[in-house]
Amino acid sequence: MKKSNSNFEVHNVSPLNGEVRGLIEQLNRFNLNLYSREECRLESAEHLFEKKADMVGVFDKDQLVGIGAVKQMEGYAEVKRMFVQDAYRGTGVAATILEALEDIARKNGNTIIRLETGALHKAALKFYHKMGYYRIRQFGDYPVNDVSVLMEKKIGTL
Repeated sequence: MKKSNSNFEVHNVSPLNGEVRGLIEQLNRFNLNLYSREECRLESAEHLFEKKADMVGVFDKDQLVGIGAVKQMEGYAEVKRMFVQDAYRGTGVAATILEALEDIARKNGNTIIRLETGALHKAALKFYHKMGYYRIRQFGDYPVNDVSVLMEKKIGTL
């Protein structure tokens, strides 16, 4: 997969790639600065690979600036491990990633895409709402609590 959006390119990437692992580690540090380890679901690169998650990376020239994954679940797709480097926030990279993940979900026959984010991720909550996601009470094995914000979006299949 290769798409251009402005000056950015989207490519399929492996969660086991060194640069991808680096962004996953940055995301882990970001989350652990906001929440306790018990409150975080820090899905590893190995787990994403084992579960055959589709992962995309956004590149500015040859530099990986953002990542995201989508996993096929029973009856829906789930967005996982979305992260954009600080210098690229607000530039459209996150929307580029999310749109690519939604396209993958559609191609896999999904009509619903879901995600979990944290209550303290104010910018992410605003972004997902702008992208058409709305809060739901529960899905999967996520506990109902004050930390996890669960969201979904209805998407049409291709």
